[in-house]
Amino acid sequence: MLRITFIFFFLLLNPSHALTQTYSEAVPIVRISPIYPAEALQNKQEGWVKIKFDITPQGTVDDPYIIESQPPKVFDRAAIEAIFKFKFKPRIVDGKAVTATVTQTIEFNLPRNQSYQAKNDLSAYQIEQLKFELKSHKQKGRYKNTLYVSEIKNNKLIKKIKLPDSKTDKGYFAQHPKNPFLFFYYSKNKKKGEIQIYDKKNLELQHTLKTDAAIITPFEQRRFYFFAANHSKLLAYLGTKRKPTLYQIDGQSGKITGQLKLPKYTHLLREENTDYIWAQSYRNTKSKNTLKFINTHTMEVFRELDLVHKLVSDTYWRDSIQLIFDYKNEDPRYRVRTLNLTKNKFLEDFYSSSYPKIHYINDELFYIGNESGESKHLKIAKQYNNEMIDVTNPDINIRLNAGDFYYYDGVLHLVVFGKQAVAKINMTDTTDYQLVKVPIDASGGLVYKPKDRVYLTEENDASVAMVDFKQNKFIAEQNTGDPGRKFGQILASIAVTALTAPTGYAITPLHGFSRSNNKLFLNHAGTRLFAINLKTNDVTSFNADDMSDKHIVATGKGTFQIIQGSHEPDLPMVAIGMKKVTFMNAADGRMIKQIEYDKPLEISNNHELVYLKDENVFSVSLAYLPE
Repeated sequence: MLRITFIFFFLLLNPSHALTQTYSEAVPIVRISPIYPAEALQNKQEGWVKIKFDITPQGTVDDPYIIESQPPKVFDRAAIEAIFKFKFKPRIVDGKAVTATVTQTIEFNLPRNQSYQAKNDLSAYQIEQLKFELKSHKQKGRYKNTLYVSEIKNNKLIKKIKLPDSKTDKGYFAQHPKNPFLFFYYSKNKKKGEIQIYDKKNLELQHTLKTDAAIITPFEQRRFYFFAANHSKLLAYLGTKRKPTLYQIDGQSGKITGQLKLPKYTHLLREENTDYIWAQSYRNTKSKNTLKFINTHTMEVFRELDLVHKLVSDTYWRDSIQLIFDYKNEDPRYRVRTLNLTKNKFLEDFYSSSYPKIHYINDELFYIGNESGESKHLKIAKQYNNEMIDVTNPDINIRLNAGDFYYYDGVLHLVVFGKQAVAKINMTDTTDYQLVKVPIDASGGLVYKPKDRVYLTEENDASVAMVDFKQNKFIAEQNTGDPGRKFGQILASIAVTALTAPTGYAITPLHGFSRSNNKLFLNHAGTRLFAINLKTNDVTSFNADDMSDKHIVATGKGTFQIIQGSHEPDLPMVAIGMKKVTFMNAADGRMIKQIEYDKPLEISNNHELVYLKDENVFSVSLAYLPE
């Protein structure tokens, strides 16, 4: 049977204040069981969907959206369609009904005679064929943790294991493709936790360790506090932020085989194979901040740096780490130090007066920047076989804003977007280059190789420009957007939704973070350029040959993506926004049709936009013009 679990967290909307609290009395007056998706039923899939929505003063459901689901997207539409039919007793504050925001998890469970076997044998599968995922959701003040095992090729659920509840934070799961063990951590209270070690082959519990609490650092994903190594070991960062310790735990024996005490307020970062960790201390006032490099096999610090200058970036590539330091008022302002981790040796430093860009191309790592002093010409170096090779051509005078690499007839070229110039450089011989002056500061752009053109976006402004490298000249500049439309996009819409494109990457509105007001797109025929203006919420299109025939279409709040359904050149260009989808003629940019909605939900694998409208779920094909 299908079971629905309710987990409520309310935000009371009041003109004078907003109060977040748990309201246990909130129960549905009318509850509708979702329709089990036929495909999921056929594949014997189970899962859950976590939804956030408002309960209105009238007790109806408003503005639902999916926070998380497992398996992704399988049950999303069924859950949304069902929640709209629910009716709740409204929350009463000071004698008045108020709007409350609630988070709910709906679980989809098969009838017992159709469900997977709880002790399903995994021996029929190769470990490489399986995906292990931990999902956590909060219920009655505790975090419920479940391990899902599914086939990678079809996402079919094979096994599900209920793991212990966490008290103060969600459970944490650690694995590595080369590690035969799975590691699960859950908190017992604010100071103590427990680690369980499972064998991947049969998911049997091998060992349990009582530990200090894990150190939670809510920063970017690479700042780890608990993760698996690739040599049957677990590396766990435990203790407190003032007294942290890195532990090495052997999966086979379940014993601690090494530990390393670190300075207070230390972040951990690691490379992909987990052979090395670098630990950065911060917020130390009495002592210097440091960067320690740790060998995870021996648990020894083999290199330590005093961070006299600000460390603004660290990247890893093939047993080496690139550290970018900011010297602020000095010239050159930036310094890149590259440490070979296996040899514990620094390569030659790379200096730049502009913020350096680092790119990985095949077996080479490229550093791009600008010379210091009066010249400030472009600087280029490449790292190959653990050597730094200077390939700078001092005749290339362009102030770097951005750059990217492209192959032209099998030869690697660098396209540089800079201050009132754009350059195209042959990387096998940097004396072979083209540099074209333009009337804007180019923050980036779109390279169209078939006709050897570059379309440029303006730094912190709304102009676009075109350069033809075949003619080696600037062609035209145009403004985008309707100057009378000033409402713009807002940062709040970033968190509203993230749509998944058929190609598998996340499409998330990036309002407020772009260095230009524009995002550029070409139709498949390469005959028309489309530019989303992120401030005026419209799309401006031009003839791609000379930037003529300008046309503006108002595409509405939160327009963040343009796609053309397939590689057929006659299909429409489709602009997707937070409130409407706009179909445009790919040849001339004129609007053909618009569909308004309350909220977009997803882009399905068959090129359909799924959206909410008047509490109903609809879909429209993005590959063809709707009737």
